[in-house]
Amino acid sequence: MNDARRAFTLVELLVAVGITAVLAAVLLSLVTSTLTLWERSASALAMDNQATLVLDRLARDLESAVVRENLGDTWIEHAVGDRGTTQLRLFSQLTNTSGEVNDPATIREVTYQLTTAGESGRLYRLEGTAIAALTSGYAWQVWPTQPADEFLLSEGMRQLDLKFYVDQTTEITSPSLTNWPAFVRAELVLLSPDGVARLNAVAAGQSDELIDQIIDQTSRRFVQWIEMGGHPW
Repeated sequence: MNDARRAFTLVELLVAVGITAVLAAVLLSLVTSTLTLWERSASALAMDNQATLVLDRLARDLESAVVRENLGDTWIEHAVGDRGTTQLRLFSQLTNTSGEVNDPATIREVTYQLTTAGESGRLYRLEGTAIAALTSGYAWQVWPTQPADEFLLSEGMRQLDLKFYVDQTTEITSPSLTNWPAFVRAELVLLSPDGVARLNAVAAGQSDELIDQIIDQTSRRFVQWIEMGGHPW
Protein backbone atom coordinates (compact mmCIF):
# COMPACT_ATOMS: atom_id res chain seq x y z
CA MET A 1 0.00 0.00 0.00
CA ASN A 2 2.86 2.42 0.82
CA ASP A 3 4.56 1.70 -2.55
CA ALA A 4 1.31 2.38 -4.39
CA ARG A 5 0.93 5.77 -2.69
CA ARG A 6 4.44 6.88 -3.77
CA ALA A 7 3.97 6.06 -7.53
CA PHE A 8 2.90 8.61 -10.18
CA THR A 9 -0.50 8.29 -11.72
CA LEU A 10 -1.01 8.19 -15.48
CA VAL A 11 -2.58 11.66 -15.43
CA GLU A 12 0.44 13.11 -13.62
CA LEU A 13 2.81 11.54 -16.16
CA LEU A 14 0.81 12.95 -19.06
CA VAL A 15 0.82 16.42 -17.48
CA ALA A 16 4.59 16.25 -16.92
CA VAL A 17 5.20 15.11 -20.49
CA GLY A 18 2.99 17.90 -21.81
CA ILE A 19 4.78 20.59 -19.78
CA THR A 20 8.16 19.23 -20.89
CA ALA A 21 7.07 19.27 -24.53
CA VAL A 22 5.87 22.87 -24.26
CA LEU A 23 9.11 23.99 -22.61
CA ALA A 24 11.17 22.16 -25.26
CA ALA A 25 9.18 23.80 -28.05
CA VAL A 26 9.67 27.26 -26.52
CA LEU A 27 13.40 26.63 -26.06
CA LEU A 28 13.74 25.35 -29.64
CA SER A 29 11.94 28.42 -30.97
CA LEU A 30 14.25 30.74 -29.02
CA VAL A 31 17.36 28.92 -30.22
CA THR A 32 16.14 28.94 -33.83
CA SER A 33 15.32 32.66 -33.69
CA THR A 34 18.72 33.45 -32.17
CA LEU A 35 20.56 31.43 -34.82
CA THR A 36 18.54 33.05 -37.61
CA LEU A 37 19.28 36.53 -36.27
CA TRP A 38 22.97 35.70 -35.91
CA GLU A 39 23.16 34.33 -39.46
CA ARG A 40 21.46 37.43 -40.86
CA SER A 41 23.78 39.74 -38.93
CA ALA A 42 26.86 37.81 -40.05
CA SER A 43 25.62 37.82 -43.64
CA ALA A 44 24.92 41.58 -43.59
CA LEU A 45 28.37 42.24 -42.11
CA ALA A 46 30.04 40.09 -44.76
CA MET A 47 28.21 41.94 -47.55
CA ASP A 48 29.13 45.34 -46.03
CA ASN A 49 32.78 44.32 -45.86
CA GLN A 50 32.73 43.02 -49.42
CA ALA A 51 31.08 46.17 -50.76
CA THR A 52 33.60 48.34 -48.89
CA LEU A 53 36.48 46.33 -50.36
CA VAL A 54 35.20 46.68 -53.94
CA LEU A 55 34.22 50.35 -53.71
CA ASP A 56 37.44 51.38 -51.95
CA ARG A 57 39.57 49.58 -54.52
CA LEU A 58 37.54 51.06 -57.38
CA ALA A 59 37.75 54.56 -55.87
CA ARG A 60 41.52 54.29 -55.50
CA ASP A 61 41.92 53.33 -59.16
CA LEU A 62 39.54 55.96 -60.50
CA GLU A 63 40.94 58.74 -58.34
CA SER A 64 44.44 57.86 -59.62
CA ALA A 65 43.41 57.71 -63.29
CA VAL A 66 45.80 59.34 -65.76
CA VAL A 67 45.49 60.65 -69.28
CA ARG A 68 48.11 61.69 -71.82
CA GLU A 69 47.14 63.46 -75.00
CA ASN A 70 50.10 62.44 -77.14
CA LEU A 71 49.92 58.71 -76.47
CA GLY A 72 46.89 57.34 -78.24
CA ASP A 73 43.23 58.21 -77.81
CA THR A 74 42.01 55.48 -75.46
CA TRP A 75 42.84 55.96 -71.81
CA ILE A 76 39.59 54.62 -70.47
CA GLU A 77 37.24 52.00 -71.88
CA HIS A 78 33.84 51.10 -70.48
CA ALA A 79 31.95 48.14 -71.98
CA VAL A 80 28.47 47.32 -70.72
CA GLY A 81 27.03 43.83 -71.00
CA ASP A 82 23.75 42.19 -70.10
CA ARG A 83 24.18 42.59 -66.33
CA GLY A 84 25.72 45.95 -65.50
CA THR A 85 29.36 46.59 -66.18
CA THR A 86 31.20 43.70 -67.76
CA GLN A 87 34.51 45.49 -68.26
CA LEU A 88 36.21 48.72 -67.20
CA ARG A 89 39.75 49.50 -68.37
CA LEU A 90 41.86 52.49 -67.45
CA PHE A 91 45.40 53.56 -66.65
CA SER A 92 46.21 54.63 -63.09
CA GLN A 93 49.19 55.94 -61.19
CA LEU A 94 49.69 53.13 -58.66
CA THR A 95 52.39 51.90 -56.34
CA ASN A 96 54.66 48.96 -57.06
CA THR A 97 52.74 45.78 -56.24
CA SER A 98 54.73 43.28 -58.27
CA GLY A 99 57.75 43.13 -55.98
CA GLU A 100 60.13 43.56 -58.90
CA VAL A 101 63.01 45.99 -58.39
CA ASN A 102 62.90 47.17 -62.01
CA ASP A 103 59.12 47.72 -61.88
CA PRO A 104 58.76 51.36 -60.79
CA ALA A 105 55.77 52.96 -59.15
CA THR A 106 54.23 54.38 -62.28
CA ILE A 107 51.31 53.98 -64.66
CA ARG A 108 49.60 50.60 -64.79
CA GLU A 109 46.74 49.21 -66.78
CA VAL A 110 43.81 48.22 -64.56
CA THR A 111 40.92 46.09 -65.78
CA TYR A 112 37.71 45.22 -63.93
CA GLN A 113 35.95 42.24 -65.45
CA LEU A 114 32.55 40.89 -64.40
CA THR A 115 31.97 37.32 -65.52
CA THR A 116 29.04 34.98 -65.12
CA ALA A 117 29.41 32.15 -62.63
CA GLY A 118 25.99 30.49 -62.55
CA GLU A 119 23.68 33.33 -61.58
CA SER A 120 25.90 34.86 -58.91
CA GLY A 121 28.72 36.47 -60.92
CA ARG A 122 32.38 37.11 -60.18
CA LEU A 123 34.27 40.39 -60.31
CA TYR A 124 37.95 40.24 -61.22
CA ARG A 125 40.53 42.99 -61.01
CA LEU A 126 43.56 42.58 -63.25
CA GLU A 127 46.55 44.87 -63.08
CA GLY A 128 49.34 45.05 -65.64
CA THR A 129 52.81 45.93 -64.46
CA ALA A 130 54.45 49.22 -65.31
CA ILE A 131 57.02 47.43 -67.47
CA ALA A 132 54.25 45.76 -69.51
CA ALA A 133 52.49 49.10 -69.96
CA LEU A 134 55.69 50.83 -71.04
CA THR A 135 56.83 48.16 -73.50
CA SER A 136 53.38 47.91 -75.10
CA GLY A 137 53.21 51.66 -75.67
CA TYR A 138 50.21 51.81 -73.34
CA ALA A 139 48.09 49.54 -75.52
CA TRP A 140 45.39 47.36 -73.96
CA GLN A 141 46.50 43.88 -73.00
CA VAL A 142 44.46 40.83 -73.96
CA TRP A 143 43.20 39.36 -70.72
CA PRO A 144 41.61 35.88 -70.47
CA THR A 145 37.83 35.63 -70.54
CA GLN A 146 37.89 33.71 -67.25
CA PRO A 147 40.84 35.06 -65.22
CA ALA A 148 42.61 33.04 -62.55
CA ASP A 149 41.22 33.05 -59.01
CA GLU A 150 44.20 35.10 -57.81
CA PHE A 151 42.56 38.09 -59.57
CA LEU A 152 39.16 37.49 -57.94
CA LEU A 153 37.97 40.61 -56.12
CA SER A 154 34.39 39.67 -55.28
CA GLU A 155 32.12 36.64 -55.59
CA GLY A 156 28.37 36.93 -55.57
CA MET A 157 28.36 40.11 -57.68
CA ARG A 158 25.07 40.56 -59.49
CA GLN A 159 25.77 43.96 -60.97
CA LEU A 160 28.40 46.70 -61.15
CA ASP A 161 26.95 49.78 -62.80
CA LEU A 162 29.16 52.79 -63.50
CA LYS A 163 27.85 56.15 -64.68
CA PHE A 164 30.18 59.02 -65.61
CA TYR A 165 29.33 62.68 -65.03
CA VAL A 166 30.73 66.12 -65.88
CA ASP A 167 29.05 67.22 -62.65
CA GLN A 168 26.61 65.36 -60.45
CA THR A 169 23.71 66.04 -62.83
CA THR A 170 25.18 65.86 -66.37
CA GLU A 171 25.95 62.31 -67.46
CA ILE A 172 28.57 61.28 -70.03
CA THR A 173 27.58 58.22 -72.01
CA SER A 174 31.04 57.50 -73.45
CA PRO A 175 33.97 58.84 -71.46
CA SER A 176 37.01 59.63 -73.59
CA LEU A 177 40.11 61.78 -73.76
CA THR A 178 38.12 64.74 -75.05
CA ASN A 179 35.11 64.05 -72.84
CA TRP A 180 36.73 63.27 -69.51
CA PRO A 181 34.39 62.86 -66.52
CA ALA A 182 34.72 64.58 -63.16
CA PHE A 183 32.65 62.10 -61.14
CA VAL A 184 31.70 58.45 -61.28
CA ARG A 185 28.59 56.99 -59.68
CA ALA A 186 29.33 53.38 -58.76
CA GLU A 187 26.41 51.10 -57.97
CA LEU A 188 26.82 47.44 -57.15
CA VAL A 189 24.46 44.63 -56.21
CA LEU A 190 25.80 41.84 -54.01
CA LEU A 191 24.36 38.51 -53.00
CA SER A 192 24.75 37.14 -49.49
CA PRO A 193 26.82 33.95 -49.02
CA ASP A 194 23.54 32.11 -48.44
CA GLY A 195 22.18 33.50 -51.71
CA VAL A 196 25.25 32.34 -53.62
CA ALA A 197 24.94 28.85 -52.11
CA ARG A 198 21.24 28.66 -52.98
CA LEU A 199 21.83 29.79 -56.56
CA ASN A 200 24.63 27.25 -56.94
CA ALA A 201 22.25 24.55 -55.69
CA VAL A 202 19.70 25.57 -58.32
CA ALA A 203 22.38 25.53 -61.03
CA ALA A 204 23.46 22.04 -59.93
CA GLY A 205 19.89 20.75 -60.03
CA GLN A 206 19.79 20.24 -56.27
CA SER A 207 17.06 22.80 -55.63
CA ASP A 208 13.88 23.93 -57.38
CA GLU A 209 13.77 27.42 -55.84
CA LEU A 210 12.98 30.34 -58.12
CA ILE A 211 16.09 32.33 -59.06
CA ASP A 212 14.31 35.70 -58.95
CA GLN A 213 12.96 34.91 -55.48
CA ILE A 214 16.43 34.02 -54.18
CA ILE A 215 17.88 37.23 -55.60
CA ASP A 216 15.10 39.36 -54.08
CA GLN A 217 15.62 37.75 -50.67
CA THR A 218 19.43 37.77 -50.52
CA SER A 219 20.69 40.79 -52.52
CA ARG A 220 21.66 44.29 -51.39
CA ARG A 221 22.47 47.43 -53.35
CA PHE A 222 25.37 49.79 -52.57
CA VAL A 223 26.01 53.23 -54.13
CA GLN A 224 29.03 55.53 -53.91
CA TRP A 225 30.09 58.71 -55.70
CA ILE A 226 33.77 58.84 -56.66
CA GLU A 227 35.75 61.86 -57.80
CA MET A 228 37.41 60.91 -61.06
CA GLY A 229 41.10 61.54 -61.51
CA GLY A 230 42.52 62.89 -64.72
CA HIS A 231 46.08 63.54 -63.75
CA PRO A 232 48.17 64.59 -66.77
CA TRP A 233 51.29 62.54 -67.36
